[in-house]
Amino acid sequence: MGSRKSARAKQSAAQRAARRARTEAAIRGRETTARRMPHPLPFFLVGGVLVVVAIVILAMMVDYSLRGGYIDKMFPTVSAKESRLSLPIGPLMFAGCALFLGEMFRRGRWEFRDIELRTAGMTTLRVRALPVWVLTLWSLVPFAAWAILVVVPVAFVRQGSDPSEDLWRISTVYGFISAGFWGIVVVSIVKRMSYARAKASTVGAGELRFWRIASVQWRIESWFGFLAGGLAGVLPLALANVRETTTPVEPDAVPTVALIATALAIIAVALAVASPRSGYAEGVAESVI
Repeated sequence: MGSRKSARAKQSAAQRAARRARTEAAIRGRETTARRMPHPLPFFLVGGVLVVVAIVILAMMVDYSLRGGYIDKMFPTVSAKESRLSLPIGPLMFAGCALFLGEMFRRGRWEFRDIELRTAGMTTLRVRALPVWVLTLWSLVPFAAWAILVVVPVAFVRQGSDPSEDLWRISTVYGFISAGFWGIVVVSIVKRMSYARAKASTVGAGELRFWRIASVQWRIESWFGFLAGGLAGVLPLALANVRETTTPVEPDAVPTVALIATALAIIAVALAVASPRSGYAEGVAESVI
């Protein structure tokens, strides 16, 4: 009796696995239609102008607060309900969107299919991969921004400068963001190397579905890489704690934050290394809906 139940259970499990495999194959094999996208140049121009605007505003804020000024006085016409600290964020966000779209229009092949809420993935983007050395050079951009926003202010304070506390708010917020983007680029390099060394392997339908959603659709490794880089990036601010009134990062919190950042980095690297198990080619991204 027990053997019969065991046999039926195994047969049922095999049938479910076969159904999942057929469903996943059907999702991946849906017919797509390539579409010509806009020219990238206008997006690069708009994004470039917005980046310059954001950098100028942020540089003025850093310089003013480094000399002891409070940024509220820099923008007297801005409503008191609005945070002056976030003024560069708007141009940076729109610049990021424009530059990202421009680059994807330049290097990507866009394919579309009928929307299906059950299976999602209406849009598929196949991007021409950049060489690792190019990604490495790009990683210097957010790294340089982090150094200017975090390392330089800390060095000035250690040498006796007396900035306002607004400087540390700027360093914390924008240092976190720039270090986070550096983390994304590093994870992308790990992912590239993982695809280069990936070997063919048999992956079940359930695992294929998981990695399709986690890596191809949500790019989950990049989220963990951003958080790991951002948290690690603000740790040097603990060195600026040379006066009782200046505590951008409490020294006592450094071990805990460092441990969290390390754990997130390990997770990000593990996800990037395993991402080829999705079964998709390198450089393929799929929309969530």
